[in-house]
Amino acid sequence: MTDPSVLRLLTFNCLWNRDARARLAVLGGWLERSDVDVACLQEVIFRGRVGLLRSLVPSFPHVVYRPMAIGVRGGLVTLSRWPVVRQRSLVYRRRGPRRLERLWRRDCCSPSWRRGGGGWS
Repeated sequence: MTDPSVLRLLTFNCLWNRDARARLAVLGGWLERSDVDVACLQEVIFRGRVGLLRSLVPSFPHVVYRPMAIGVRGGLVTLSRWPVVRQRSLVYRRRGPRRLERLWRRDCCSPSWRRGGGGWS
């Protein structure tokens, strides 16, 4: 986090089935040691996994996701070392069986950041 004009972004599919906790523990350790500014994660299906991630990555205090019952809407979670000033969720048009679309609510999470001293937003 040294150059204010550079945003280091990681996007990662967490593959939520089987031993997700073990995978998230490895990911959390890696993120804490990395120079990544923002991590955009997919398939973080359950809100309990968001709590686990929060505990594993204290240097990413800004967490963006949309709760939905016991789940995470669209399975999308953004972890950021920088404050999130705006967050939008863009829902995709229904493309599959109605029952599944209601369950998962496929969408795109679009957060925005503003970094001190100019740079990006």
